[in-house]
Amino acid sequence: MSNSVDTGLHHSKLLRAIADRLASRVLPQLQSPETVEDIKFAQLVLEYLATDLDLVPDLLEELRQPYRQALQNVIEVHPDRNAAIGYARDFDAIAPQKGLSAQREIAALRDLAGRLIRDLSDMGALEGEVKAAVQTLGELDLRWLRAYQTGVEARTAPPKASSEKAGPVGDLSTQSITQYLRSVFPQAPDLEVVQAVTVPGGKSKRTIALTLTNSAQLPAELIMRQDLVLKYAARSVVNEVEPLTQLSAAGLPVATPLYCEPDVSELGGPFYLMEKLNGAPIGDFYGPSQSCPGTVAEIARQFAKLHSLPPATVGFEDVDADPRALVRNRIEEYWDIWRENTTRGSALVDYAFAWAREVIAKPYQGRPVIVHGDAGGFNWLVEDDQLCAILDWEFMHLGDPAEDLGVIRPFVEVAMPWQEFMAIYREAGGPQVPEERIVLADLLQWLKGTTLVAMSARAYLEGATDDYMKGVNSFAGLRKIEMKIASMLTRYLGD
Repeated sequence: MSNSVDTGLHHSKLLRAIADRLASRVLPQLQSPETVEDIKFAQLVLEYLATDLDLVPDLLEELRQPYRQALQNVIEVHPDRNAAIGYARDFDAIAPQKGLSAQREIAALRDLAGRLIRDLSDMGALEGEVKAAVQTLGELDLRWLRAYQTGVEARTAPPKASSEKAGPVGDLSTQSITQYLRSVFPQAPDLEVVQAVTVPGGKSKRTIALTLTNSAQLPAELIMRQDLVLKYAARSVVNEVEPLTQLSAAGLPVATPLYCEPDVSELGGPFYLMEKLNGAPIGDFYGPSQSCPGTVAEIARQFAKLHSLPPATVGFEDVDADPRALVRNRIEEYWDIWRENTTRGSALVDYAFAWAREVIAKPYQGRPVIVHGDAGGFNWLVEDDQLCAILDWEFMHLGDPAEDLGVIRPFVEVAMPWQEFMAIYREAGGPQVPEERIVLADLLQWLKGTTLVAMSARAYLEGATDDYMKGVNSFAGLRKIEMKIASMLTRYLGD
């Protein structure tokens, strides 16, 4: 009888024991909300790491040879033979690894696959035997994700409700915020910030709730929306200020900015202040948390209004352009950000980008409209099934109305039939939008999610932020998004 023990199994058992001990002995003794959240998140990370130790070595061993063969097949059918020789050299330089070290091998192979897919798509060569070879890579990524997810579900308890709550702002004191606000609001010389807490959510931005006393004509509660990591933020909150003012004047339910700091200051990155509004989001990036039929009906009317406004309302030029070109620009932007920042390659993600390119090339009639760009229920403030405000307009642009409708759809379908929502939308003046465009838009929100996760993980790895909650995005966040993309593309990649 062998006395050997699987090292990964041993380590994963230790990690889970530490997580259990934190939950049973340490957590009950803590008083600080910030520390409690840190410990809970540490438990989550330990569970992810333990699961990787349990699952990854065997799964990678099964995946390695088929993946290497599939990647080699793509290189062999590359229509540019000089480029193929270069890719073949890169492929040969990726040495086979064993055990957990195989993660490096697979990561390098996936990154090479992503570069290949982008190159072939740029050439317009994703057809025939080339497309079939690339689809095989996507199928292998899909097989890996399904096997991994099955293993995770077998090892973890049912998910609990999110424990993310508001907590103290670690790098800012109420005194420093007070001093700053007194300097920019001389009409309130005795103003004092008595509380500053971070509002959950946000990858490249953060939201801070401020409570004031002696605020004179200012509201007693303010929201500070701030760029978190400038180097990795695709857009600045400063871009929201003027459009929000104009949208408010047009009658849309938005928060009107009271003050904007466009530059880096003693409080950190650029930010603006607005009055705190009632309500709370009705879900997160991954989907709805409740059914709100009254709210989604109002959302139909408000987005019909938004999509009917003259682009000049928010400073956009009213052009008679093909919306396909505008959406294509979004695809290219997201794909560039993904390729530049990702630390964990994914042929599935790159294939999804290539497929989006194919769909957007199909003929389409319609004019560009003002698009929110991040329109899901995670950016609605709702109270008692009444819409209070639509938040976070940093991604607003001129584009295809389907971009908003695709993101909204999951939050609608838990509350009413999609056809009913679209009937309200059309009756309120919204344009006719083909169904295929909405399906593409739904995919685009997940592709945008890959860019946010990639930027967040890159910022952590390169020291632009020490928030390890962002570091975990490089594996946990990306896998969730990959699963969403996989579920949408199954009919294109096979079972």
